[in-house]
Amino acid sequence: MNFAIDHCDAFDGKSENLWMKCEHCGRYLFAVDYLKTVWETLGQEEFRVLDAACAEGFGSMMLTQHGFQVIGLDVEQAYLSHAMERCNASFFCVDFDHDSFPADASGMDAVVSFETIEHLDQAEDFLAKLWACLKKEGILLLSFPNAAYEKLDENGNNKDPYHKRIFDPEEM
Repeated sequence: MNFAIDHCDAFDGKSENLWMKCEHCGRYLFAVDYLKTVWETLGQEEFRVLDAACAEGFGSMMLTQHGFQVIGLDVEQAYLSHAMERCNASFFCVDFDHDSFPADASGMDAVVSFETIEHLDQAEDFLAKLWACLKKEGILLLSFPNAAYEKLDENGNNKDPYHKRIFDPEEM
């Protein structure tokens, strides 16, 4: 794993970080498949999905290609500029630790946030913001590195400088 980067674009055409790219695509493929099944079961005309930490929007693109109405949030405006070129979704720049989410992000059928919470100082506040975006019976799909598999140095510190906190499944 390349710990010198904090993310990658799965569709940038480069061969580096292939394992990370496969993992990222796999998460969104799971989300598309699972949420499509839920959407069909509910029989709703539309299904709104919040993509929290969407980066360059490759996951948002995958979701919109399957008919979901997507709102993407990210901390980096430069990433969002690429996302806007990639797909027809609404994108907003948000500092997850400090900013409120935009009003457009309320009443969502689902929220996806993959490999994000470990990067934040205010993890509990972020989770509360995600839950607040959902309809009463909405779905939250969240992924995070499992503490049991994180790479640690000889002093027990996380080798990934971008991970501010390590979670185990029970804690989450």
